[in-house]
Amino acid sequence: MTPESRNKRIIYLKYWYTNGGVMLMNYDQLRYLLMRSSREDDEYYRYLINPGPDVVVLDEGHRIRNAGSQLYKIVSEFRTLARICLTGYPLQNHLLEYYHMLEFVAPGILGPQETFKAYFTFYIERSYANSLPSIKQKAAIRLYTLQLLTEEVTHRRDALTLQEALPFKTEFAITFKMTDIQYEGYVNALKSIERESSVISNLLLLRTICNHPKILQKLLSNRESKRREQFYINNNDNSDTTYMDDQSVEEAADEVVTPAVPGEVEEEELIGLDMNMFDWATDYFKNDSIENWNCSNKMTFIVDLATECSVIKEKIIIVSHSLACHDYLQHLFSVLGIGTLRIDGNTPLKLRQAILDDFESDENKLIMLLSAKAAAIGINVTSANRIVLIDQDWNPLYDEQSIGRIYRYGQLKPVTVYRLVTASTIEERIFAQSVHKKSISRRLIDNKASMTISKEELKEYYIQPSLDLPAIDINKVRKELNPDFITYSALLKIKDHITDFKLHDMDNVEEYDPYVRLSAPQRREAVSEASRLLKEWKRQRRG
Repeated sequence: MTPESRNKRIIYLKYWYTNGGVMLMNYDQLRYLLMRSSREDDEYYRYLINPGPDVVVLDEGHRIRNAGSQLYKIVSEFRTLARICLTGYPLQNHLLEYYHMLEFVAPGILGPQETFKAYFTFYIERSYANSLPSIKQKAAIRLYTLQLLTEEVTHRRDALTLQEALPFKTEFAITFKMTDIQYEGYVNALKSIERESSVISNLLLLRTICNHPKILQKLLSNRESKRREQFYINNNDNSDTTYMDDQSVEEAADEVVTPAVPGEVEEEELIGLDMNMFDWATDYFKNDSIENWNCSNKMTFIVDLATECSVIKEKIIIVSHSLACHDYLQHLFSVLGIGTLRIDGNTPLKLRQAILDDFESDENKLIMLLSAKAAAIGINVTSANRIVLIDQDWNPLYDEQSIGRIYRYGQLKPVTVYRLVTASTIEERIFAQSVHKKSISRRLIDNKASMTISKEELKEYYIQPSLDLPAIDINKVRKELNPDFITYSALLKIKDHITDFKLHDMDNVEEYDPYVRLSAPQRREAVSEASRLLKEWKRQRRG
């Protein structure tokens, strides 16, 4: 920052601070200004932090969920008493995210972090549908206590408030059998990762096979090229390449949950894996069936759905956490003659709107491929009314935000969401985990009558899959789909390879309730405890 530009900013801030009004500032600018300040003797610090404004409003408040981030440290210094956090995602992975947002708006209300973890987190996050009744009962009491404790400083408005302004939204969860060739690759991969501790790499490897074996072949081919390139660099400039070490990954698994894995890191993660892990792959990729899209039932469904939609010119958004998956789909749709556009993390910002405009105006462009992270914010695609979420990730935030790209103001058609899951694999377990997180979030905020993953729990994610799974009864499904003939037609073509199909709405997860209903004495116990904690907090504030 030049002295001239600094002076202009100071004059601008001083005028606002002296005369009042609303100052709009993004997080990057706030961080930039305050990281360079010398605190008490700095005008930026005085105008923005201490004493700062009369009211501070943090939009996208979940961005301060990480207490170790520079942003969290900066906003924690605000001396402003009136604080507001706005967020559509109060809990993505674990309760500590919620704790940090509450700690900003009402410092001390939840007590010290370690106390909060021991009293609330330990019980609430470990209550599952198959937990012991005593654990579920304790978790339900603690969850109700937490909701009561925070209700004075939280205000919730869910998607129900939009129902009158938006068309109907239907979500389907579709679970597919693996094909024989997928099963072979998945089992081989499971055997090879028993020696490998990287949670992220394991997910990438198994998820890729669930999408399509050809995608894994392409990734491994790229991996070899990158390894040779890195070898050349290392032997010419003595630079070091750092990969996530075992200890870091174990800490991630022990502490909370691995965050969403952007597609851009796929090849980087695979580069660091042991070469011997893929000894089985050479013979595996000689199978000619890998060249066909129907060696993945997911891909078969997507092609059938796209074909049905092309007849009536309906547009589809396809979201994946994998750039390699989009590479495969882009090539596939090109071969099939289906007009396709794409936006991912590598798409320059200045080109994105032009691509969106092209998609909206050209009726022959029927498919938009969006990477999960790129689709999370700042994109409006209401010209499409169907969205396919191909794969699963530990953090459900990006999928939920992706749905918001088409289910928003301006949408005129009924919206259909397809969540695709591969049966008896890591995807099915991650999907159940996402539902569990949503269940906690909903009950925590609404008082409806990441989640920590231990090393032992992680083992359940890597169990042997099964091919012996019954198919759905398409006649029962037909009743649920009337009058959606597009979905029904796509399902009918692949009905023998679908193990489960159900209506599923992440905004309404009561059917997955991992908690018991509280009796009157238990509710009184929670009310009494919440009242005690609240009085103690208010007494400390006055003192």
